[in-house]
Amino acid sequence: MLVAIRGNPARARALGYPVHRYKIAVFVLSAFLAGLGGGLFAMGHRFVSLEVVHWTTSGKGVIMVVLGGIGTLWGGVVAAALVVRLEDWLSFANIGPIGLVTGGIFVVAVLTFRRGLWGNAAALAARLRRPSQAGEPAGSAPREPEAVPLGGGRR
Repeated sequence: MLVAIRGNPARARALGYPVHRYKIAVFVLSAFLAGLGGGLFAMGHRFVSLEVVHWTTSGKGVIMVVLGGIGTLWGGVVAAALVVRLEDWLSFANIGPIGLVTGGIFVVAVLTFRRGLWGNAAALAARLRRPSQAGEPAGSAPREPEAVPLGGGRR
């Protein structure tokens, strides 16, 4: 239902679904989960510095989502792991401008992978999984089906 509301809320409303209630419920659920995450973070670390509420923290979250692929669950998880691992490696290698390096890699990745890492990996897997037709390589575009006469065949 949420996908239908995201795609065409007017159509979902015309079908009789309470679109406004669904939107409010999703907003309340997301606010609850964000508050729960913040509370668990504060309890686990027993201290919250001002660096956590700096704008770069939310920017890092946006980078993770865009890099992984917008609209994918596992893309954000994979990209978060990659970004954290990259920052750890850069700090271990004593490279000073970590933000500059990760930003440059982000720009290159966005220009290269338009659908994110996960979206491009899923598209590549679907293309390789599709059975190839006679005389065509496995990654080529599918052929259009041939037209069938309305009468159902020959007369």
